[in-house]
Amino acid sequence: MTQVVAAVAGLIPPLGIVRLLVVVEGGLVVLQSSQSLGPAKLGYLALVGVALAFSSRSVWHLRDRPMFKAGLPWLIASLLLGGLIALSLPVALAHGTPITQWLRDAATYGLLAAAPVIALDAAASRRRGLIQAVTVATMGLGALSYAVYWIDARNLAALPFERLLLPTASLPTALFVVSLGAAVIDGPRRLVWVLLGGLTLGVFLIAGSRSALFFFIAMPVAMAVAGRLALVRSAVASAAIGLVATAFVVIVQFSVVGVGGELAPPIDVVPPPSGVPGSSPGASPTVPPPTPRPTADPDAALIPRIQAFLTSPERDGSLRERVAQYGVAWDLFVTSPVVGVGLGHPFEWTRVDGTIRRDFTADTPLILPAKLGLIGVAWLAFFGVVWIRFLRQLWHAAGATIPGIAMAGWAAIVAVLAWGSFVLEDKGFSYALMLLLAFAFIEFEGEGSIDRSTRPAEPPRS
Repeated sequence: MTQVVAAVAGLIPPLGIVRLLVVVEGGLVVLQSSQSLGPAKLGYLALVGVALAFSSRSVWHLRDRPMFKAGLPWLIASLLLGGLIALSLPVALAHGTPITQWLRDAATYGLLAAAPVIALDAAASRRRGLIQAVTVATMGLGALSYAVYWIDARNLAALPFERLLLPTASLPTALFVVSLGAAVIDGPRRLVWVLLGGLTLGVFLIAGSRSALFFFIAMPVAMAVAGRLALVRSAVASAAIGLVATAFVVIVQFSVVGVGGELAPPIDVVPPPSGVPGSSPGASPTVPPPTPRPTADPDAALIPRIQAFLTSPERDGSLRERVAQYGVAWDLFVTSPVVGVGLGHPFEWTRVDGTIRRDFTADTPLILPAKLGLIGVAWLAFFGVVWIRFLRQLWHAAGATIPGIAMAGWAAIVAVLAWGSFVLEDKGFSYALMLLLAFAFIEFEGEGSIDRSTRPAEPPRS
């Protein structure tokens, strides 16, 4: 009987992982709804607050653990960001921002501040296999949701639904770098990881996003992080992922997409049965007009978009909108350079179609100094230092690891894409960071199978 109870108890996830699932999975479900701040979102934010309180209490008891020492700079960054969020409230109110708008924006930054705490709480269980499974499954769902969103947005195929979960690019991006790292480290399942990484990269290529090209910056970074002993494996894994992505795009282009052609399968029109209006004996049945089939968005093809971007950038609509957003953000920054205009402040610019867009976020990194001023920029610099220092600590503690390679490659992608977006305001970024940090913190305590052949040799002891 005792063994049965122990076996059943072993199937129940630790509370730290449960709280991680509640925050991440709950957000992907609830936050995909409309832009309004409804009861469901308010309830979710309250639930996150409760989870954060319990996780903070749990983390406090980890003070003697190696993972806590590794996570301490992250916790300091979280506390500083929490102070910035609180400071931005009176600033936002002074600039006429409604408190509901401030709350919507502050919630995104609050999730980022909570990420290290939730991650440490989950990592305390040292259930490496479970956390890895949760990480890959969640990022896989995010990749599928992202694909569904862009397939529908660009009319690449006829789908019975528009979205599954919160469509965020951060989760599939993180899945790509996790797959890349695992393809280098996890020898027995290397082929599976190569296929997963290639399909994920292929999704971005099919969606016609120019940012997919910057994914290749993660590959040389992975080689550098993997180290000299794993250089050949990382090079082979990177090349294999690229080949899988290319094959996936070619197959989809020729069998499903066919940019510029009809994408949905032919619609069979069945005559109405007898006895139905429009049908009578000896008369031809009334045939309803066929349902129009979606056609591909001409801007969905990646290669033509790149050619136009390089040869005639003034014709690139997304580039022109970003230039406009840069100007708006800069104008707001100069009005209040030290503390900014506060979270939730609206940005207003003219779109390429002549309409006015008004939103509290924009595709420019200048939104951070515009909202939080120079003190926000100082926090971002500290956040970057914490990230780099953490990667170095992880290397010295465990050598080349899956989360180490993933976080290094992800940082490279985020850095090169920063000119056109500020991913810290993507809620998916906070969720992906929670998962990766939880995965990485465990490595400081020697849990799981780590490729020790790439670990630096310890100096001889006297």
